[in-house]
Amino acid sequence: MSAPSGWGLRPERTTQYELGFSQVVSDVASFDITAFYKDIRDQIQFLMIQPTAGSATPTYASLQNSDFSTSKGVEVKFIMRRTNRVSAQINYTFQDAKSTASDQAGSNGIWQLGLGPESLPRYVFPTNFDYQHRGAVILDYRWGKGDGGPILEQLGLNALLTFNSGHAFTRLDAQQRGPAPGDERFRIPLEPPGASTTPWFFQLDARLDKTVAIGPLDVNFFVYVINVLGTDNPEDAFFRTGDTKDDGYFATQGGQTDLQTLGTGFGDLYRALYLGRNSGNFGPPRQFRFGIRLDI
Repeated sequence: MSAPSGWGLRPERTTQYELGFSQVVSDVASFDITAFYKDIRDQIQFLMIQPTAGSATPTYASLQNSDFSTSKGVEVKFIMRRTNRVSAQINYTFQDAKSTASDQAGSNGIWQLGLGPESLPRYVFPTNFDYQHRGAVILDYRWGKGDGGPILEQLGLNALLTFNSGHAFTRLDAQQRGPAPGDERFRIPLEPPGASTTPWFFQLDARLDKTVAIGPLDVNFFVYVINVLGTDNPEDAFFRTGDTKDDGYFATQGGQTDLQTLGTGFGDLYRALYLGRNSGNFGPPRQFRFGIRLDI
């Protein structure tokens, strides 16, 4: 199939409404709350154009403005200015996002199965980019200039905790080989669209830094640690099982046939490449980064 054409596409149109409220609760603390509603129209979707009967033009692929999304929710922010060397900020967002398709290829399977335009979705459902709960907690402890003596002066520790709930996905029965077979003709849904969700995600990062004056420069030495706890933080899951480490292929008839015909060596190689911590369903492992920043 040739690449789909996209003649005459219109830009997406977003209409957003917000209503906010801010309140100072003390000399050093405040909070904001904002309710929002977003409507996105003219999203791009894959379609098959079927010419009228008797036409010499064959059926061809096209991109058209035919999908839409809605999103509504609440954002809450709490801020504490630095007091006794400590500052803090807490952000939390609740969002409910639904769409007629999660991406522009969402309807490809309908056309591949030959079902036609009457089978295209006419209602919204949970999308794979909808994280209903999302937030961050930031804590910073820092000595200022002339505070703490020569060792602790301008030394600081910053900790960032990010978290979000899982995104929606659909459990599927697929016999094809591979952790995420993509041919829709050989996949059967086991539930309504978006009925399952991936696990929650939690990650703790930290940054330790110290600033030293060298001549006219302020030199900041820092150590930045990503995923301090070294945990497997799930970002996705396999659609056969809903599991983050096991795609369930060897439980299918095709997987059992592969094990019998290709041997246990194939199974060991498959697990090493695609399953467990190599599944691609996790966030970054623990990482250490060292650096220097110069400020004039």
